[in-house]
Amino acid sequence: MTNSERIIALNELPMFLPWEHVRNNFIPATITMSVALTVLYCVSFAILNALCGDGLKEKQHKIRSWSYILTNFCANTTLAIVGLSYFIQAPPIWDTNVEERVTGFQSCYLLASMQMGYQLWALPVGYFTVNETKLMLVHHVSAIFVSLLSGVFTNGFRYHNPFFFGVYELSSVPLSVMNFFK
Repeated sequence: MTNSERIIALNELPMFLPWEHVRNNFIPATITMSVALTVLYCVSFAILNALCGDGLKEKQHKIRSWSYILTNFCANTTLAIVGLSYFIQAPPIWDTNVEERVTGFQSCYLLASMQMGYQLWALPVGYFTVNETKLMLVHHVSAIFVSLLSGVFTNGFRYHNPFFFGVYELSSVPLSVMNFFK
């Protein structure tokens, strides 16, 4: 049987992961990430406002932007560290079969839920407080859908989560630093 035929056979499985897994793991981790980022954003805004704010409207926008950038930096760094940790511990691809890579590695849901929580936080904050571009808003929505696919679908390709939801975020860490100095 070819890999393609083996993957097609996986379509006979239930579409979604068991509800207990989604309810007890994916949803709480997503909410935790969003709440943690909201608290970090609010605390950083309060601190920066106390240090730099003098009530000028243009200064308030800059402080909101700095808080947003700082929160993004922390989220990207956290995702990168968690992703690297999972990536280093993952078995080599040649030691796993295609069915396992497509349907297994349920413990890697954490990266999908963290990424989804991050994007659910970044979408409204980016839109309402820092006027992110339409392209970035589309990016946030797309990342939410990809995270949802990996986090709740049986055929979620979770073997690849550590790289695409974690290690890949390493590229955003220097970008956050650069954005701070713009």
